[in-house]
Amino acid sequence: MKKHRNWTLAALAVCIGILVWSAVEIHAVKSNLQYLIPAPAIETQSTGQSSVPEDPTADSQSADVLPNAEVLALWEALQTTAEDWDGIVESYTLSGIAEGITLSSDADETQQARLNALGEDAFALAPAYLLVGRLFYPEELAVGSDGILLDEDLALALFHITEPVGRTVTVADMEFTVIGILRHQKRVGDSEDYAAYIPLATLWDQPFQLDALQVTAMPVSHAGASATFAADMEGWQAGGTLIDLHKEGMGALLPLRVLLFLIGSVVFFALLHDWIG
Repeated sequence: MKKHRNWTLAALAVCIGILVWSAVEIHAVKSNLQYLIPAPAIETQSTGQSSVPEDPTADSQSADVLPNAEVLALWEALQTTAEDWDGIVESYTLSGIAEGITLSSDADETQQARLNALGEDAFALAPAYLLVGRLFYPEELAVGSDGILLDEDLALALFHITEPVGRTVTVADMEFTVIGILRHQKRVGDSEDYAAYIPLATLWDQPFQLDALQVTAMPVSHAGASATFAADMEGWQAGGTLIDLHKEGMGALLPLRVLLFLIGSVVFFALLHDWIG
C-alpha cells in the first residue's frame, strides 16, 4: 500500500513539473502586439520589354515598377503611422510569411519550408537562438542581402550536416548563401516542419509572392499601447487580424493554474494522510 502511494506521489510530482515547465514557457513569450493581413499581389507589369508601343509622353519611371512595390509602400506607410507611437511602443517591425516554399540546396536536396521575410528590428522583437554562423546585420535587414538563415532541422535535411555555413540555397530562382543556423522552433500555428529566414527588403525587386504580412510591436508596459495599436492598424490596412500575445498568454495560463491548484491539493492531502497514518 505504501509503495503504491509512493508511485502515486511520484506521478503527481512529474505532472506538476510538466505543468510548471509549460507555465514558464508560456510566460516567456513576449507580450507583443501583432497585426496580420494578406500580402498584396506582386506587380505583373514590372521591368522588362512590353508588347505595347512606348508612349513618349508617359512617365519614364512607370515601366520600372518594383514587383513588391505595394509591400514596400505599406512598410513606408507603417513608418509614418508609427510616428504616433513614441512613448507607448519600444520597437516594431513588418515581416512577410510564405508557406510551403520549395528550397533547393547545392547538395541536390529539396525541402518545403516556411519562409520568413524579416524586417528591421526583427530579432529585438523575437530573439533567435543562433547555433552557428551569424545573424543578419541591421543594414542587411534594412536594404536586403543574399544571405539566408536556416533552422537546424532544415539544414540537416538540405545538406545532411548541421553546419552548412557558406553553402548555397535556391528559392524561386533566387540564390542565397547560408550565413547561420538557428535552433529549431516550431511555434503554434506553423504548418511547416522547417523554417528559413531572409530580409524582407530583399524581395522589393523580386517577383516573389508572399502569403501574409505581419506587423509586430513591443509595447511599453502600462502605457495603453493596445488600443492605440489596434486603431492605427485599422487605419493603416483595414480588415486584418489583431493578436495581443499578453492576453493570449494570460488565457493559456488560467487552466494551468487551476490544474496546478488541484494537483497540489491532491498531493497535500495524500501526504497528510500518509503522515497521519
